[in-house]
Amino acid sequence: MRLWVLLLCLAAGARAEAAGRESRWGTVLVTGGPEETPPVLYVAARTATLVDFEELVEPRAELSEALRGRVEVLPFGESGLVISPTRNLEEGERLLLPVTGRTREGRTVTRTVALATRKDVVDAEARVPGPGAGSEVAQMLQESHIAGGSHPSLGLRVRPEETRASAQESDTLASMESVLLLGHRLFATVAIRPKNPGARPWRLGRARMEPRCIEDHQTNVEALSLHVTSSMHKRSLRFHTFAAWLPVDAECVTLTLEEDGPRTLHFLVRLPR
Repeated sequence: MRLWVLLLCLAAGARAEAAGRESRWGTVLVTGGPEETPPVLYVAARTATLVDFEELVEPRAELSEALRGRVEVLPFGESGLVISPTRNLEEGERLLLPVTGRTREGRTVTRTVALATRKDVVDAEARVPGPGAGSEVAQMLQESHIAGGSHPSLGLRVRPEETRASAQESDTLASMESVLLLGHRLFATVAIRPKNPGARPWRLGRARMEPRCIEDHQTNVEALSLHVTSSMHKRSLRFHTFAAWLPVDAECVTLTLEEDGPRTLHFLVRLPR
């Protein structure tokens, strides 16, 4: 079964490339954000997308009437599903796919992803993380940047020369607030807010972190496994802390944050040593 799915995904990636779509591996779909908006998975007809629901054992999709005949879903391994639409979704269309499984403690959990089709990108492999180890550290880091907060000692400010944000959106202000390295565990906290009171709030749906020191796209760089902790302050200021295990020789990481739409933020962070 695993070999069959691997061959299917590799063939699907080749078809996506031939169709002019970028095939992405290792994208993290964020759950449990401040507004609980379902993360969006980009799928395409005749293309298999492998999704790993990291916190769930034996996840199963619940196909509604709107999904039956339009989406094929197969189990893969202990925590994965292979998803493939029979035809591309219309522009702007979203199909909600509830997935139910049990945690290793036996609790039943349902996670919902939204399926969409884009002309330029398809997800070959994505992960839906559960609550990560170190979430208490992440919350402390976020609280340390709130004016008037308790400012715990883990709130480490980042010097400007250690990080750079690029492709900044015209209506959004984003900054890398802190970088904490505990052994090889990285905690990077980002703050995002609207530039103007009437601007549309940022809604993080996807994240990708890679251990490299340049922002040019490299298909041979494997994305790191991420756990994301998010919080919101006064309805406009959003904090996201990304926790990852780093390779031994990592000197920098790039972090790409996406919404369900065109707004994208890029960060390049030189790791403290």
